[in-house]
Amino acid sequence: MINYLKALPPNIVYTIASKDSVMRGYDYFYEERLESFRWEHDRSRLTAVVRGSKRSALSYFVDFSVVDDQLEYACNCPIWHHETQCKHVVCALFTIINLLSPLHFRVTKHHPRRLEKLRAALLYDSGRKLQNFR
Repeated sequence: MINYLKALPPNIVYTIASKDSVMRGYDYFYEERLESFRWEHDRSRLTAVVRGSKRSALSYFVDFSVVDDQLEYACNCPIWHHETQCKHVVCALFTIINLLSPLHFRVTKHHPRRLEKLRAALLYDSGRKLQNFR
């Protein structure tokens, strides 16, 4: 799975969602709303936890998996649809691309220690526990 994520072209986020979702997803990325990653024990699925808006205290779960040799995305928010991705998926993709290729979508205000912990969770987490990094 990680090879599929590494192979993502940076501009993928502009083609999978509406302009509004891309803009809001970028805002979420900029605000560091991706809280954690969790791997399935066999590393067949990666779940990113994205904190929702300030009005709702909810977090949403974005799942990444490979189906028929294609990277698939899914979110448990009410807006998500398999044909057009939501801001949570966009935020997760911006964050993953940034963690794997830091020159893409670089934000100087992001906390380096937090980014290192997220990168470690993305690349090395065993899936046994959910790791939060605020």
